[in-house]
Amino acid sequence: DNIMNDYDEKLKYLIKIREKIGIDIRWTGYVRLDTIKTKQQAQLLLDSGIAGATFGIESLKKEAGPSIGKMTDKDRLLKCFEIFRGVIGDNVITTGSFIAGLPTETPDDLMKTYEWLESAEGKYCIDNYSFTSLLLWALASEFGTMAPL
Repeated sequence: DNIMNDYDEKLKYLIKIREKIGIDIRWTGYVRLDTIKTKQQAQLLLDSGIAGATFGIESLKKEAGPSIGKMTDKDRLLKCFEIFRGVIGDNVITTGSFIAGLPTETPDDLMKTYEWLESAEGKYCIDNYSFTSLLLWALASEFGTMAPL
């Protein structure tokens, strides 16, 4: 499955499997940070055997989110991280995935995100991160190929 915590039943199923077979299954995968709103949700991740989480954060600029259908409100995301780390502690390696160049996001906004990632708070929340540049493609009809805009 490409997202582990989009609904609790998946995690509960993994917990049942771990308990039934008695093997300490550990997993890594994509985890939606914005759905971790309670300690119980974070506990399900821990009990299911999480070893690593990749969070598709995309941006920390609130205004950038609607263009990609994501919640990118930094304050709300930090509350989710607080819950996650409060339950899980340092026992899970986290990766943040970001997109550089979203609509409304300026180079200064990206620099602020980078500076936060390198801060003590950022390093506590996210162990490593990557930025992928947004590149829009358009059909170049005269060449019959795709070309960057």
